[in-house]
Amino acid sequence: LTAFTHLLIFDLLSVIVALISFWTNRKKASIESYSLGYERFEVVAVFASTILAILLSFFEIKEAVERIFEPAEISSNHMLTPCLIAFGVHLLSVYGIDNMAFAHVIQACGSSWLQEHTTDISRTICRIIPGLSRVLLPRVNPISLIGVSTTTTVCIVYLILINMSKKSQHINFPDPLPDTLGGIIISLMLFGTMMPMMLYR
Repeated sequence: LTAFTHLLIFDLLSVIVALISFWTNRKKASIESYSLGYERFEVVAVFASTILAILLSFFEIKEAVERIFEPAEISSNHMLTPCLIAFGVHLLSVYGIDNMAFAHVIQACGSSWLQEHTTDISRTICRIIPGLSRVLLPRVNPISLIGVSTTTTVCIVYLILINMSKKSQHINFPDPLPDTLGGIIISLMLFGTMMPMMLYR
């Protein structure tokens, strides 16, 4: 869930970028003070938020590697509900807020590896069921895709931990390795999604 929290921090920064975009559209540029107008604030805000998301993913990978060598006790009791609430908040921030700066970057930047693999899987499914081509073949929004992938990863980790708890009833806390590996997977997906947006110029 900590890795999912980093995605929610990125969502908060996305809302801040949307507010900056709204402000720059309403503000008139002064030739004496800013020759390029206030649009540079949007560019810097998008760049800063993607860099922060990448740094948070590196931090989470470091923490996960430490947890491999020094396991911490985890409880899977309160894992699924916060994940689903966070996913709802994530979708609200992606689709509920008109963020012109991120929309432009998402359209103009290259595809992330997660988008490429999703497209490959979608093409394979559309060969079997051609009617799904309208839904599956358009380019998927990478921010919503990382949210779906993160939620799926947390749900899989939750199911593994519940299954491990049922098999070993004499142990109070299950083995934290699936949770640690899930955090690493989520962090790598976040890094892979943010990298093309950061490199966009």
